[in-house]
Amino acid sequence: MSKLSRQHKKKWIPRRGTQEFGSESALAHELNKAQVYQRNGMLNEAIGLYEQILATFPENSVVLGRLSQVLLQQGKSDQALLLMKKALLIDPANKKVEDRISEIEGAKLQKKNMLADLRRTVAQNPSDLEKLFELGKFLLNGDKVDEAIVRFRKLLTVKPGHFEAMACLGRGYILKRDLIKAADQFRQVLAINGEHFEALIWLATLGELNNELEQAESYIKRALAIEPNHLKARHLHAVLLRRRGKMTEALESLEPLADCSHGSDGEQVHFELGKLHDRQGNYEKAMHHYILGNNLQTKGSLYKHIDKNRYLTGVEQALTDLASKSVQWSVADPKVLTGEVPAFLLGFPRSGTTLLDQILDSHPAVQVMEEKEVMSDTMAAITHQTTYGVGGREALNNSVSAIQGMDISAGRELYFMKVDHLFSRLPKRMLIDKHPLNTVNISAISYLFPEAKIIFALRHPCDVILSSFMQNFVPNHAMANFTTIKDAVHLYCRVMTLWQKSVESLPLNVHVVRYESLVEDLEGEAKKLLGFLGLEWYEGVLDFHLHARSKKKKTVTPSYQQVVEPIYVRSKYRWLNYRKWFEPHFSELEPFVVGFGYDSLLQINKD
Repeated sequence: MSKLSRQHKKKWIPRRGTQEFGSESALAHELNKAQVYQRNGMLNEAIGLYEQILATFPENSVVLGRLSQVLLQQGKSDQALLLMKKALLIDPANKKVEDRISEIEGAKLQKKNMLADLRRTVAQNPSDLEKLFELGKFLLNGDKVDEAIVRFRKLLTVKPGHFEAMACLGRGYILKRDLIKAADQFRQVLAINGEHFEALIWLATLGELNNELEQAESYIKRALAIEPNHLKARHLHAVLLRRRGKMTEALESLEPLADCSHGSDGEQVHFELGKLHDRQGNYEKAMHHYILGNNLQTKGSLYKHIDKNRYLTGVEQALTDLASKSVQWSVADPKVLTGEVPAFLLGFPRSGTTLLDQILDSHPAVQVMEEKEVMSDTMAAITHQTTYGVGGREALNNSVSAIQGMDISAGRELYFMKVDHLFSRLPKRMLIDKHPLNTVNISAISYLFPEAKIIFALRHPCDVILSSFMQNFVPNHAMANFTTIKDAVHLYCRVMTLWQKSVESLPLNVHVVRYESLVEDLEGEAKKLLGFLGLEWYEGVLDFHLHARSKKKKTVTPSYQQVVEPIYVRSKYRWLNYRKWFEPHFSELEPFVVGFGYDSLLQINKD
């Protein structure tokens, strides 16, 4: 028996039996495997295995300590501290754990004290602009954006020509999504220092986002004159060339960088090359670059905090709850259904929700709230769960059993409190809560707002999956399922199973908008949609792309380049160009393809 096993033999006694591991030697093998995962940077796999072991041995201080080390590697110091303190309670003599706790708490305290010292110094010496600038940067890097903006503004009232403070203020406005103010700051920077590389890059980026393509290209050319081989600048130049229809020129500019691309900038290069080859009809090359881009993304630093199974767990939980006989699905007493009722725009990512969002938001009686986590935050508040982890939004108990029995009036009031906290509303407008991922919250939506109108965006399953795979999404637990076709197919099938069962089981008022019909007959589909919502026809919705261009706060979903263009059909049935990558998944997808009224995959002519 090993020294480790002798020291902790008592603590290895399982609470729920050893059937999961078979024997103590098998358990030691699993621990070694977890350590191998950890050493090789497979942190999510290590965490999963340690958590599995802890489910059987919840009071083993060694496993708690090892799991805390992995969490520290992921930057989750608060969670790691909780586990370390639990390990220390179990094994008070563990000096190593005690020292590590002191070290982490010391570092947190040191950072807190540094901030306090900077604030105190600035308060005592308001004319010390160097310290004021240092404080602003410290706040900006510490996610205290609002206070950072206040500090930089104060500095600039004293020293208007401080262009580095202007640049930092520009970054702060970007974090606040106030792109107009951000661009103004970077233009002021260039007025003082015409070769400020960061300002040129940001102005080119903002110009592309605002569809000021010629101006953006002039900025990026100035940046490339300073740093000709800068990967981000070359990538952005290629994006601008593509958007101006110069596909061949964009490919010639970007393709030489493909072999040396790595990191987050490398991801963007490969995703852009995928788009360019797709538009040129080079589908093998396009898929090659999309695969490389997705692989690079999974190796990035952000991905260390992500676990794709967390979101899937939430979906499965909602499915289980939907089938449970113990859940009461009775509609609430109409007396409690008071106050405003939002409409909900749901679907699956890349199913046309952003296009519908812009069409609806063009109507003067409508205001669309774009992808705010209001429903998830409401559920979290009701169930006392946390909604955020270091790696993004955590999986929530999004099934109705989590809130069953609560005061529905209070839940509805809480929802709108969250809306008002996250969103600036206009008076006398119908609120439409647009969020594709709210599809998994449909039980809770139905429970709190049984009279709500649900708009469901539908698109061919293969096109949805392909488009999701082709997007360089910001990593989170849900989007992590789109880095392979196989994973994307699996998530789609589970989410749409949940949707289908919800439609069968719940008293939903649903209007389905089929993407293919929308792009073929915008006016006809828009009239039916507005009729469903009880709104008068408004011709301006047909010019949704002009509305999207005029918005102060731009759409920041991956569809932003598309919704500023008039309607087009080039994305309709695009998946047929990539059919061979879908063929291994035909049997899994077939029930949804046929069930949603599309032609059977098994009958498609391969010629």
